[in-house]
Amino acid sequence: MDLPRITPEGPEVLTFDEIYQHLADGLRGIYGSDINLEPDSPDGQRIAIISRLVLGEQASAAALYEDFDPDHALGRALDRAIKYAGIRRKTASRSQADLVVETDRSLVLEAGYTVEDANGNEWSTQVDADLAPGANTITVFSEFGSIEAETGTINDPVTIIRGVISVSNPAPAVSGREPEMDGQLRQRRRDSVAVPSVAMLGSVYGNLANLDGVTQLAVYENKLAVTDELGIPPHGVWVVIQGGDATEIARVMAQTKHGGASEKGDIFGIYDEEIERPDGSVYIHRHSMRFDRPTITDLEIRVTATRLDVEEPIPTQAIAEAVAERTFRLAQTLKVTSLYREVYSVDNTYHATNLEARRKGEQDWTEESVVPLPDELFQIDADDVEVVEVIP
Repeated sequence: MDLPRITPEGPEVLTFDEIYQHLADGLRGIYGSDINLEPDSPDGQRIAIISRLVLGEQASAAALYEDFDPDHALGRALDRAIKYAGIRRKTASRSQADLVVETDRSLVLEAGYTVEDANGNEWSTQVDADLAPGANTITVFSEFGSIEAETGTINDPVTIIRGVISVSNPAPAVSGREPEMDGQLRQRRRDSVAVPSVAMLGSVYGNLANLDGVTQLAVYENKLAVTDELGIPPHGVWVVIQGGDATEIARVMAQTKHGGASEKGDIFGIYDEEIERPDGSVYIHRHSMRFDRPTITDLEIRVTATRLDVEEPIPTQAIAEAVAERTFRLAQTLKVTSLYREVYSVDNTYHATNLEARRKGEQDWTEESVVPLPDELFQIDADDVEVVEVIP
């Protein structure tokens, strides 16, 4: 009896029944065909024990084989496999926010520059930032965990720097994330093969996706000689990115997009590139790169739930919270009927109908799909989910 044979199609593993039958045939060849191999006999139980051990060994060998494939590897095996792609698993991240810093001169904000929010939480820079006179965008980070800060609330400098006139966050903070799960890491590994790409779009995307803190990303390209319908300049790019330090984003964009390609975006990141002259001296070339953060859009959901048992109340709040667990990718369309999965995940004591959705504040509901704009990221809050209970 062979252990798994490795073939061009992968390992071949025997089933429990095949192993059991092979061992039974072997004992009959030794002791005769009249040996008692009933499941409750001593020899029958012995064969079953050995069969389970062999099956376990084969399963372990097959799992080891699969661990060499990053599309199937798990845990530490996946961590080892992705090293060949030049990436690593993202650990838990800090909450972060972009700050607009208004200055009246050129200056350097050293790493550790700190601003306090309205709730007393401190937000600090992690890298040095070279600022020009006027408005500059930098990224600040809080402690690890989900720390929230609404628009305009991170505005009290703890570190006092001459020349800084004002600081404020033009958008809510992005909450920190949990360590990257295997499924997420596999997808990012597949995206990462574009890192060395000679095509601009793939290279920009692959390198930005590998930055610490990046949770959502889309890169759009305009190949036309005129501004396109998305407002992207001729032969330009539009990066929409959630998370990531603005300076690092600017560095990647400057190093990976082709020369002459303009950018669309309302956020400016500054990257100072050191270029060595032929005589060995160094001069600084400043890159001011434009990009955008996602536009967060709240969705409203409503659904009718009819009791199957008139005496059994419907867990309306639990249903609302289950629907709010749905997460979206950047620019991902919501197919409304797909939310029935979350609705029915709570219980089976009701019949759900009339499931509809809309952007919060809009007038019309739809039972079909809610289609996002290219920079739009949907989210659902439990308070925006209405469950209408019907007692027949």
